[in-house]
Amino acid sequence: MNNRKPLIFFSVWLVISLAQAYCTNLSSDEGYYWFYTQHLQWGYYDHPPMVALLIKMGYSLFQNELGVRLMNVLVTSCNFLLLFRLIPENLKQKNFIYLILAAQPLLNYFSIIVFPDGPLLFFSLVFLLGYKRLITKNDWVSACWIGLSLTGMMYSKYHGVLLLLFTVLSNFSILRSKWFWISLLIPLTLSLPHLWWQYNNNFPSLQYHLLDRATGFRWTLVGQYISQQAPAIGPLFLIAAFGFKSENQFEKTLKYISVGTIFFFLLASCRGFVHFHWTSLALFPLSLMAMKYYTDRKKLLYWLTIPFLLIIIIYRIHIVFPFLPFKQNDLGYYKNRDKWAEDISQLAKNRPVVFSEDFREAGLYSFYSGKMAIAIFSNISRKTQFDLWGYEDSVQGREVLVVRKRAFDGSSQFESRLNKTINYLPVKNFESYYNIPFEIKLTNKNDDSLQVSIKILNNRKTDLNFYIDPVLMQPVLFYQLRKNNKEVLTDTLRIFTAQDKLVPGSSGVYEFSISIKDLTAGHYNFLAGFNYGSLPPSYNSMKNEFMINSR
Repeated sequence: MNNRKPLIFFSVWLVISLAQAYCTNLSSDEGYYWFYTQHLQWGYYDHPPMVALLIKMGYSLFQNELGVRLMNVLVTSCNFLLLFRLIPENLKQKNFIYLILAAQPLLNYFSIIVFPDGPLLFFSLVFLLGYKRLITKNDWVSACWIGLSLTGMMYSKYHGVLLLLFTVLSNFSILRSKWFWISLLIPLTLSLPHLWWQYNNNFPSLQYHLLDRATGFRWTLVGQYISQQAPAIGPLFLIAAFGFKSENQFEKTLKYISVGTIFFFLLASCRGFVHFHWTSLALFPLSLMAMKYYTDRKKLLYWLTIPFLLIIIIYRIHIVFPFLPFKQNDLGYYKNRDKWAEDISQLAKNRPVVFSEDFREAGLYSFYSGKMAIAIFSNISRKTQFDLWGYEDSVQGREVLVVRKRAFDGSSQFESRLNKTINYLPVKNFESYYNIPFEIKLTNKNDDSLQVSIKILNNRKTDLNFYIDPVLMQPVLFYQLRKNNKEVLTDTLRIFTAQDKLVPGSSGVYEFSISIKDLTAGHYNFLAGFNYGSLPPSYNSMKNEFMINSR
């Protein structure tokens, strides 16, 4: 009888989530994660492999949206069963705790849409259960729980390390426990396959998340973080986070995790954009604190939860049966994606589709059309899984359909049934150069000129051709100088011809002297790449730093 309410809540949440998962089109992120499953590996460019494994398991049962989301729904619903083990028995029978859980925006969001946060939250609860046992019994069972949960978080999302960090900061005494140190051996051992994958691929995930995402301090990014967290977490939980007074070590740890996570990502917003759901690690600690905090504050509780609950109900109905007067582009995030893919498929006929600057939609198109799509992406600060797997090589010299969000030279426009404009261009003999590596050597013996040596390596199994295309024109080698992440100079170094062809495994070395006498003193970054007509420029070199001394 005591378990009746938790089981009812779990069952209702599970049924609603399954129905919604089946009836809702995939988001672009989910399409990209589904693309991961084409080749299961120990790691991926953006994330560890857990999200791909869960999608693969569900999709093997149902080849539709439900299959993609099935395991995520089961995991996020089972989160509540774990959470109820942490809730005091006297609170489990109180209706207001279920109102608190139902009114949490991000928990509702993760129950529908696949993100690595789903399994991250599951393993974070396993960690809290193991930690609570450790501080009371301090035995090998608690060590196993903690060790396996840390492993699961490592394979789900790298943010899981914050849970360990804030737990230790809240309770240094656990460092005296041999079982705590033994628990750390489990993730160190079981994470070796993922670390080996990172090593073999030159640590792309760490490079991207720790270095390349940093864009520098901007007040707008800090403002965005603050403005997004208020509705994502909810005032109910933010008030509890700072108003809650812990009465024991476990509650102290919950507060450290919650407040620490919020402030950590506030600091992170000072160096780059922070997505609204990155603070998900704090959700269940916040929920546990809110349940106790609002026990004697029911009036405030209802004022803070009922409006959010109504908005959540409207939102969950709307994404399945749109009825609100939003812009069609907003609806298109979840609705009519299958029709959008069918429209592009009719334009492409049997040609592969090359999505320029939109790697998420490439996976989404393949999911709904069953046809080949790749993404080419010119961003300096990141690559995609398409790049790691060399998908670009598979369309060289073939007839393709290039699709971009914005109009470009030679493109035509088509209005899809998603009410989104498709800008497209058929290319008979497609060539691109986004995955061609450069080796750069810089010498500035004086402050008037920069001596540059660029080595272009053909790492493909086919010839590297430099066709003169009537639409795309001639491939051009260009360079760009940046100071404080801002472009200060861009110019052409060489215009290629068909005679510049490189056979597989060969390389070409080109020497240049660039005038820098008009540049101010300071540190600069030199980048080089290809520019080919209407395609976005590719940046094929790393950022090579040089300095100009005071004039």
